[in-house]
Amino acid sequence: ASIRSRQDVIKFFHAYALRPETSAESWWTHRRVEEEFKQQLPQQSRAVKPLADVYEQARYLPLEEPLPDEQLAAADRAMHEVGVMPK
Repeated sequence: ASIRSRQDVIKFFHAYALRPETSAESWWTHRRVEEEFKQQLPQQSRAVKPLADVYEQARYLPLEEPLPDEQLAAADRAMHEVGVMPK
């Protein structure tokens, strides 16, 4: 699986943040998830920031504004680095 669209970014970030083995709550902001995961999962901290950054763009930019391919590629690299694949 790979990230090809802004919807993929959003779907993956939610799946990553809300895994059963994490303490994240569904109402947390993406920045709260980023900060908590940097502390809880230091081995993934390098990938969490770019993932949260691209999620922010995917989630909050106007729908008619596409995400650049570079951002989708960054999210895809982060996804593979943390080892959680979207379903």
